[in-house]
Amino acid sequence: MYHDEKNNLSRKSGNKSEYAQKVSGDEEPQGYIGILDEVLDFRESVYSFRIDCFLLKESEELNGLRRRNKGQFLSWLISAKSFLIEFEVNAFDFPGINFKRFKANRWMKISEAKSGISGVITETSTEVLEDKRNERQNFFEFPKSHDGRNKLSKSLMFAMDRPFVHGLKYFDVQEQLSSSYNKIEKPFGLGVYNVGQGNCNAVVSKDLMPMLYFDLGAGCGRNATTLPNRLKFCFTHRPMIVLSHWHEDHWYGARIDTRALDYKWLVPTQAHRLRPGNARFAADIQMRGNLVIIPPNFGSISLNAGLGRLISCTGRGVNHSGIALWLKLQKSIDKSDTYHILAPGDADFQFIPGSQNGVHAFVAPHHGSGINPNSIPRSLGPALYAASYGFNNSYNHPSIGMQTIYQNAGWITRLDTIKGGILLSPSVGLNLPSAPKCNFKKCNILIQQN
Repeated sequence: MYHDEKNNLSRKSGNKSEYAQKVSGDEEPQGYIGILDEVLDFRESVYSFRIDCFLLKESEELNGLRRRNKGQFLSWLISAKSFLIEFEVNAFDFPGINFKRFKANRWMKISEAKSGISGVITETSTEVLEDKRNERQNFFEFPKSHDGRNKLSKSLMFAMDRPFVHGLKYFDVQEQLSSSYNKIEKPFGLGVYNVGQGNCNAVVSKDLMPMLYFDLGAGCGRNATTLPNRLKFCFTHRPMIVLSHWHEDHWYGARIDTRALDYKWLVPTQAHRLRPGNARFAADIQMRGNLVIIPPNFGSISLNAGLGRLISCTGRGVNHSGIALWLKLQKSIDKSDTYHILAPGDADFQFIPGSQNGVHAFVAPHHGSGINPNSIPRSLGPALYAASYGFNNSYNHPSIGMQTIYQNAGWITRLDTIKGGILLSPSVGLNLPSAPKCNFKKCNILIQQN
């Protein structure tokens, strides 16, 4: 919302530390350049903005580089700082501005100010430390459109594309998946973990340890307060990490537990992947030789021994054009039946080929928010699904209306990650452990519901 200098910048954060205060009068206000990630009309006249950006002063260094020196662009990207700026404004405070003209994927400039729009800025390029928050509240001027065709914009796009040019290519994918599965016994189920307002799923073995992660997200930015304390992931079986799509809340866990950067990441090629925070994160993975890039419209890739597949989503936009995970597990001892679990990331079911054939369990798309009700898969039993979201999140996920729609479609039981990690598996009624196998020495993700 729009505030003046006298407004209080504190924010409720439970047991978490408060956001840092705005830049003091002695500090020079920073300018930023980036891409409008999304603008949402939450309710009448109130608009929510997310701008993914670099420091303007750092970005201008690219004007002195020549494109034939491609390595310099990658070096710049690896050292650059990326930020996510989020704020809400009331259109009545800006009567001369047509908010309908703001579209995602447009270039913008925005500057800090001593008064103006109150928002949250998060540095997405550095590790989240226990004693130092990566987000702070600040005042900003109203953002201005920036020509995406000028020299600086083109140089930024060229730099942001470097990790995807130099990363491992599609022919490495099957080999990487095979190595991830061959070391472990057959999958036991799908873990859906409590990571706040984000998504993190994993194919788990019988000891409930991850064999393959599907997203490694966490609450960030305005939703950093939804994070569990001291989040640490399990890497005992050296799992590969599959990224469903390029949104921070699906990969930000790697900024909290940086051990994740040392493992292979299988990532989608998406038309709108080129945003500062995503590119900066991809550069960190690529410089370790761990970025495995899958092309668009790849169809599907089978997991070993017929245990399921990765599916290319067919929609548009970041949410609906990434990767979905379809897991097939043995349901009975005589192997006469299989148990199907679908993890869609944020994709609507209508954009996941084969989903209408039905499943036994699924993770609700986009944290339980609204989707096409006619696309919900039919239940093959026991009509159980999981919703991954953070308590008191800024998006009001999950949608109350969607829970009714799921029930009307035959999906009766919903398990929520805010009550603890979830196991979707043909094995039900298990005595779940009260602590991970390492007894919290190496991780603290825990499955508590089945």
